Order: sequence, then C-alpha cells, then structure tokens
Amino acid sequence: MSIVSRSDRESLVIRYGLVVLLMIISAPAIISGGAHPEQRGVDIIGAPRFLSDYAVFSSPTPSMNMVEIYIRIPLRSLYTVMEGQKDFSEYEMAILVRDNDGKQVTGMSWKNRLENPGLEKFDHNRSSSILERKYLELPKDKYTIEIILTDQVSNLRWKNEINLNLKGYESPMLISDIEFTLGDISQATIVQQEFLRHGQSVVPSASRTFDSERDNPGYYLEIYPNKNSPDIFGIRSRIFDLDGTLVYSDSNSIGMESKVEGVIPFFGKLLISNLAPKRYQLKLEVGDRELNKIYATRNAEFNIDWSLKTLVENDYGRAVDQLRYVASPQERDSLKNMPADRRLEGVQDYWKRKDPTPTTPENELSEEYYSRLRYANNNFSGYGRPGYLTDFGRIYITYGQPEEIERHPFDLDSKPYEIWYYYRHHRKFIFIDKNGFGNYELAYPYPDGLKLD
Repeated sequence: MSIVSRSDRESLVIRYGLVVLLMIISAPAIISGGAHPEQRGVDIIGAPRFLSDYAVFSSPTPSMNMVEIYIRIPLRSLYTVMEGQKDFSEYEMAILVRDNDGKQVTGMSWKNRLENPGLEKFDHNRSSSILERKYLELPKDKYTIEIILTDQVSNLRWKNEINLNLKGYESPMLISDIEFTLGDISQATIVQQEFLRHGQSVVPSASRTFDSERDNPGYYLEIYPNKNSPDIFGIRSRIFDLDGTLVYSDSNSIGMESKVEGVIPFFGKLLISNLAPKRYQLKLEVGDRELNKIYATRNAEFNIDWSLKTLVENDYGRAVDQLRYVASPQERDSLKNMPADRRLEGVQDYWKRKDPTPTTPENELSEEYYSRLRYANNNFSGYGRPGYLTDFGRIYITYGQPEEIERHPFDLDSKPYEIWYYYRHHRKFIFIDKNGFGNYELAYPYPDGLKLD
C-alpha cells in the first residue's frame, strides 16, 4: 500500500530531497572567501549525522564512574570547501552532560580540521570515517548526555542523546560495562587516537546496530579482581530476543594470569550471522569457575539489521513492501512478479534508476531511505506492527527527523498527543494516543494524500 497518489508522491520529501541535493551541490554558498561548500554523498536532509555509543568503567576516584563516549563521523556527512588549492572539512563537537533536572553539570568541546588529506584517508566511501573517544568522570546519578556535531563549513548540526543511569553500578565495581567493538580498523578510517587497553587494541564500534552480512562485531569487558577473587573466573554470555527467548549461549573462563595493570581484560565475539533482524539483549555473567556463584551481571541491547541482499533472499515480500513510501503500486507490482533468480537484481535496478549521483559508488537516496526505515522500525514498532507501518513511522520515513517535537503526555484536558514540526517544509503533524496505551495515530492533517490506499 502507498500513502500517496502517484502525483502526490512527486512532492514527497524523498523526491524533494533530490532537488535539494542538486541545489546543494551546484549552487554557490555564502561562506568567507567566496568558497563553495560541497558534500560528496550528502544525506538528503543535509545534516551531518554521526554514530555514538558509551561504556562505563571503573574510576580511580571513589564513588565515581569513568564514562567513555565513542563517536564515529562518516566523512561523507561532512561538507568540504575549496580555498585556493586547499580542500578541507572542519567540524566542532560538543558533549553536554545534564542531570535529572536538566541542569548542565559538565561538558567539553573541540574542533577538528581536515586539510588536504591524502586520498587514501579522505575517501568519501561508505567505510570512511573519523573515530574518536572521550572520557567523563561522573558521580553515581542519572544523566542525559547530548552530543552535538556542527559542520563548520555549512553550519548544519546534528544531535545524538544518551540516557545514562549510573546508580545501578556497584561500588567498588566488579566488572565494567560492555563495550561493543569492531573486528579491525578499516583502512579508510581516520583514527584520532590509539585505541589501546592494557597493551591490546580495542576499537569501539560507536554503534549498537550491526549488519548481519557485513559486520563482524565483538565486545570487551574488564574484570576488577580483589583479594577475595578466585584464581579463575567463569564468564557466561547469552543472547535473548526482547521476548525473553534464549537464542545463543556460551561459557568461557579466564584466570589471574591474564591480569594486566590490575585488570583482567576479556574479549568476546558477537555471533550474529544467524540472527534475524530485530533487537536483542546480550547478558554477561561473571562468577566462579563453575558459574555456581555469580558475582556481577551486565546487560546491553543491540540491533541486527539485514542487508538488502539478505532481506531479499529471506523475506522478499517484506523487502518489496518496505518500498511503499517511495515506489508506485505499479513499480512494486513489477518487483513482486520478478522471477526468484532476478529479485535482488530487480530491487537493485530500481534504486539505480533513482540514484541522484549515478557516477559515484554511493546511492544517497537508497541509503537515506533505509536509514529512516531502520530508525522507524527501531523506535516505533509495537502492537503487532513494524515501525514503518505506524503513523509515526510513515511520517518519519517520508519527511525525516522533525526539527521540533512537542510532547503532551499528561495534559488534564486532552488525550496524550505529540506535534511534529517540519519548519523547512512548512508542515506540522499531530498524533493522538486515543486509547492511552502509547499507540499514537495521525490526527492532523488527514487529507486523501495521507490515507492508505
């Protein structure tokens, strides 16, 4: 089903984004020195998106925790500008830590300028990115951490938020938090620092979403032994889906001979090749050798995202249905009727025809569409429906991230509702939770162009 008619579809933001994209690439910009910004492989809404994650470790300061923030910035998200013969990108990062009352308790900011970098590092391919790690020492409390990237060339910003509860960590800490890791550092990644822990390389993934076909993730854990600790620790790792079903279990052991600088580092593999695309919980338990006595437990959720190839091969009907917000009914019918041995080719050809920059290896429209679709599925699923079929999901996929969300969950004179504002498109959407169970439905506007066909 499609939410718009064929004529209305041409005005969708997905299509609108192509016009914006061409304007961004070709039109002059008002920047000092008359330079023109360029963004190779720009995201459709133009904001400099990035990935971020965190992990909590023991701090040398009593009653404090060491919080590590991991940031991965795709180079294709950054604008470049020419000044004379020099080509550069420049950005500013800010980390703001707010307490439960919204008051800022600490923060930091820094700038980075990439000037005439070598092509082997400044390649705007999918894997090219900047990887950074920052440290925050915080007392045990609840926090909101805002991570803000400002592109200094375009002045566009993107913000990620982390909700952090440090009250649940025991003191002294027996085991660290779970840090999700990458198997290796891509040659196309610019690493701002050495990612070493006690003499060993530990590269943070800066994300908890993994591609079942491409990624080979792992995790890192630190054990902090004391004088009463056993000579050998047992470690049990289990993966559950969010319904509580056990999908993977394994046990290992590690001894005191592995201790380095007072810490026992433990490296584990995250085996994801057979996991379906949805959210999971990794549960790690550390105890005695036989795991009869458990000393401490850590949990961390992660998400599996199938590649287009894997999705087509395993659930072709879903792969075609997910195109409902960008493909016409006729285009989807044509794909549905593809012979089995040409299905992947058919979907790939569809996106090739929509590629706004066919001379580059990236398809910006396809990547943006699936990025929005993943976000919708991760954040709006419920009541037996995947997120992309909810009203929240269909508006998010069509228009992208709202510039402002106004939430009214507890107003006395109305049912819970939200207002999403898209100032750049002069639109707003009102969603109402009619039954009070978190199932928000679009209430305004609801013209024919937004109804399901």
